Amino acid sequence: QLNNRAFNSDVYKFPLSQRPFSYGDELLVYHQDLAVRKISPSREDLAKSVEVLNQLSRELSISKIRLISIIAPDKYDMYYSQIKKRENFPEPTFFKEYKLIVKDHIELNCYNILSDSISSSIKDIYFYDNTHWSPIGHEIISTNLEILIKRLHNTK
Repeated sequence: QLNNRAFNSDVYKFPLSQRPFSYGDELLVYHQDLAVRKISPSREDLAKSVEVLNQLSRELSISKIRLISIIAPDKYDMYYSQIKKRENFPEPTFFKEYKLIVKDHIELNCYNILSDSISSSIKDIYFYDNTHWSPIGHEIISTNLEILIKRLHNTK
């Protein structure tokens, strides 16, 4: 069997069960993106980070400012379930752990928003050949952010 990272390339190629991109039928992920997963934060570290955001939100609210946190999931998080033969690669756990933590601040849940978009077969949410959202992904998130801001504005 061939290695998903042939000849120590900086890129892993994962065959996918679906075609989420107009061009190409595999998921391209930088080696470094997978390497960092070995040192991903513990639930306790995540809880501490969320508490910092909660505290910042409380301090900003004194000045009538509302904090909205946005955590951008990467391609590996979003398309992991579509990777064929994924048993040899770590399952993303960040968002599973993160959602268990109580938050006192406003959050735009990009993971759920993009998961819903992927489930609706929207293609090219991420660029095929790098790790960033495409204009389609940006449009999805910005539309949802606008909806959230309008909803918050109407609940003052």
